[in-house]
Order: sequence, then C-alpha cells, then structure tokens
Amino acid sequence: MAELTDEQRQTVQLMADAEIGRQWREDSSLEKWFPISAEMLKQADWGSSHYRELMERHRNDSHRYQALLYHAWKVIREQQKGLKHQQRKLKRLRADYAARVAYQELDMAKIRQLPRAE
Repeated sequence: MAELTDEQRQTVQLMADAEIGRQWREDSSLEKWFPISAEMLKQADWGSSHYRELMERHRNDSHRYQALLYHAWKVIREQQKGLKHQQRKLKRLRADYAARVAYQELDMAKIRQLPRAE
C-alpha cells in the first residue's frame, strides 16, 4: 500500500474533524462525549461537607486574591503619583540648569567684550 502524502494526510484529518464536528452539533450532551464525567456528576453529593469546605476555601482564596490585587493597585497608583512628582521636579531642575547655562554664556560674552588690559 502506498504511503499518503502530507496533503492527503491533512485532507483525511480535516474530513475526520468535520465528521466529529457534525456529530457534536447533532448531540453535544455530556453523557455522549464525557460519559464517566456525567456519571460522576450524577453520583456527586453536592451538599456534602467536602464540597462545602472546598467551596468555602475557594471563596476565601478569591477574597484574599481580590484584597492583594486591590493593595497592589493602590501601591502602583501611589508610585505613579510619586513618579509624576519626580518628573515635575526634574523638569524644574532642567529649566534651572538651562537658565544657569544661558546666564553663564551671557556673562562670558560680556567678559569677552571688556577691554583687555595690556
């Protein structure tokens, strides 16, 4: 029997995928596609203490993560405020420096214009 080319293998795979998709559209029930999971869900006692404890733990974890995220957000917000303040200070310092350099250049120009003592 001749080997299939890559293109032929791909075509066969696409046809198989299309068939699975057609079957899924016809019946996408949990019992058909995941029979063990469906059976376990039917047998599960959702009122048991195990599930209540599990749900309570997940709820507590979610509250803790929410609090951590809120704290992180507050810290980042404060850091942004600090960065904006630092940027304003830096801008003032640069303007001061530029003004000093300009005055020094003016002073140097005036000194150059003074008559030289010989």
